[in-house]
Parts: sequence; C-alpha cells; structure tokens
Amino acid sequence: MTTQKLTSSQNKDRWILAALILVGHTIKHIYLSALSVILLPNIKQTLNISSTTYGGLSLAGRITGTITTFFSGFLGDKYSRKAGTLLGISLVITGISYLMLSVSNTIFLLTISMLISGIGPSMYHAPALATLAKKFPEKQAFALSLHGTGGSLGETIGPLIFGSFLISTLVLGWQETMRLSSVFPIISGFIIGIVINTFLVKDKMQNVNLSNYYSGLKIIFNNTNLIILVIAVAIRGMGESALDAFLPVFFLEDLRYSINRIAIYKSLMRASGTITQPLLGIIADKYSPIRLLIPSLIFLGAMCLTIPYATDLQFLSIPLIPVILIIMGIFEFSLQTIFVSLGLDIATPKNSESENMKSTIVALIWGSMSLGLISPLIGGVIADNIGMEYTILYSGILILLSSVCLVFLKIRL
Repeated sequence: MTTQKLTSSQNKDRWILAALILVGHTIKHIYLSALSVILLPNIKQTLNISSTTYGGLSLAGRITGTITTFFSGFLGDKYSRKAGTLLGISLVITGISYLMLSVSNTIFLLTISMLISGIGPSMYHAPALATLAKKFPEKQAFALSLHGTGGSLGETIGPLIFGSFLISTLVLGWQETMRLSSVFPIISGFIIGIVINTFLVKDKMQNVNLSNYYSGLKIIFNNTNLIILVIAVAIRGMGESALDAFLPVFFLEDLRYSINRIAIYKSLMRASGTITQPLLGIIADKYSPIRLLIPSLIFLGAMCLTIPYATDLQFLSIPLIPVILIIMGIFEFSLQTIFVSLGLDIATPKNSESENMKSTIVALIWGSMSLGLISPLIGGVIADNIGMEYTILYSGILILLSSVCLVFLKIRL
C-alpha cells in the first residue's frame, strides 16, 4: 500500500494520538479485567449465585457489548473526525456501570448493571483501531498491536490494583471498591475524548454517507474469505469468553486460591502479552498474519487443555499453573489485533467503498469475537452439572477449532 510522505510535525502528531488512544485503552482494560477477574467472582460468592446464573450475567454484558460493537463501527466511519467523543463516552459509561454495580444486590439489578457494563468497553475498539489503521497504513499490524499493548497493560495491573491493593491490602469490600473507583474513568473519559478530537479536527479522513456505506457493506459481505474469518473469530470468541468468565471462578472455588493469588496469576498472564504483542505485530507485518495465527491458536488451545491436569504439578519446585498462564498470555490477548489486521487486509483491497469503512470492518471482526454470546451460559451449565474443569476443557477445544477454520482461507501466504 502506498503512503503519503508525512512531515515531521504530522508524524509526531500521529504518535501522540496513538499514545492517547493507548492510555485510554489501558484505563478501559484496568476496569474490564478487574470486573471479570476480581469483582464478579466476589459478587458471585457474596450473593451465593449459581454458576449458571453467573454465566447468564456474563451473557447479559456480552449481548449489549456485541450490539454496541457493531453500531460503533458505523458511528466510527460516519464521524471519523469525532472518534475522541466515542472513546470518551466509552470510558464514561464504564465508570457509570461500576457505580451501578456497587449498589446492585439482587439478580435483577445485577442484570441491568451488567447490560450497561457491556456498552462502555465495546464502544472503544472500532473507532480506536480504525483511526490507527488509517494513520499507520505502512505498519498497520504493529500500530494495532501497540494499541493492544495498552489493553494488555490494563489487564496486567487491573487485578493487582483491585484485588491485591484495594481489597486485600485496604480491606475494602467489592461494593465500596467499585463505588470509589467509578469516578476516575468518568473524568479521564472527558479529558481524553476532548484532547483526541483536537488532533482529528483538521484530519482529512473522509466521513462516509449512507449510500457509499451500503455499497461498501455489499462488497464486504460478498467476501468469502472474510466470512470464513468471522466464523473462526466467533468460535475462538466462544472459547475465550467461557475461559475468561470461569477461570477465575475455577481458581477461587475449586482450587481455593486467595483473591491476591488469583490477581497475581492473571496479571502474570497479561504481562507476558504486554511484552510480546508489539513483536507479534512486527512479525505479522513482515510475513503474514495467517502464518502467525494458525500455529498460535493451536498452541493456545493445547495449553488451555492442560490447566485442569496441572493444578498439583510443579517444575523445579515452581507451580506449573502460573507458568502455563504466562505462556498462554503471550498469545491469548495479543492475537485479537492480529485478527483485525488480517480482516482489514482481506476486506480492503484497492477499492474506495471498503477503504473508507475501516471502523465497520474492525467492528465486524471484533464483534464476531462476541458472537459466542451463549458460551458463558453453556460453560455455567457444564460447571454446575459435570464440573468446572470441564468448562476449561470446553474452552480449549473451541480455540483449537478456530485454527481449523483458518486453514480454509484462500489467501496467499
């Protein structure tokens, strides 16, 4: 892809913009990871919620998350020079959902709050990744992976801040923790949104009209390779949504790990991805995303299958579970942006209609990760009837199946 030569000022501005998007993404994932790893398992235990109901609560957040993801794709393309507003609203709603969850003490209130909690984080990816893809066409996978690094960083420190510090050290309950912490994303959302918009106000990115948008949609959905990719991403999303929902619960209830230990283990898992994600982006840019995705998914699924059988194993007096999690962390979160980069490559050949719809394409790929909405509920039914360890195995099998789908892509390696 040819790129226009940038002045030093333009190049500096795009890197500052990337840094702002990364900071916002880090904040978003601090709160997202704390909710799934620390707070929801505490809510489950405190309110004595069954695994099936717990899976249903996770499902509620994913329903609104999926709908919001697809809608944010259209908004990101329609108002590309106002991407900062969408990113700011994403953080504000995240803070509001924390405030709502802090006063939820019934299944009904928890369900309403989880529906709201799915909206905020899901608004972020489409406009953020589309903006980066447009600003860094010559190093697309690297820029997207850099954005993912912010997410991995948030996933690393979120459980530590909420689990190890606020709950374990300051001895705050989950209600007070969520109530006090709800203010920060609201304030930061206003600030980051306004500043990002100042960098985009003079941007020449084209906003699509409805006529061109529908033409672009026809081109996108007539792309067989893109449909196969969406199926693969959806199956992988089913596996990882069940894993993310129930791995902390497996540690808390089956293995009797402390909140502090769970926080450290999950943070180690994300930390390895924080380090390696930009490297994976460079590899994808230099070779091909597909060459990276297939072996990585096979390895990730295989590692997931080992978890229930490694709970009591040690290597040189080191528990094997954290080692497995660190290895999984290299690929688990990092592969999401590689999927997006591959989707953009497949869906935006030299053609103006789809070229101006990067936000929609990002939303399609990212949203398809959430198409396995029912998966946490299935995982909960499996856990209640035959055991939590089988939910972990179910997750690993689905991740392996997603790698099989990618074999059918007809693209040049």
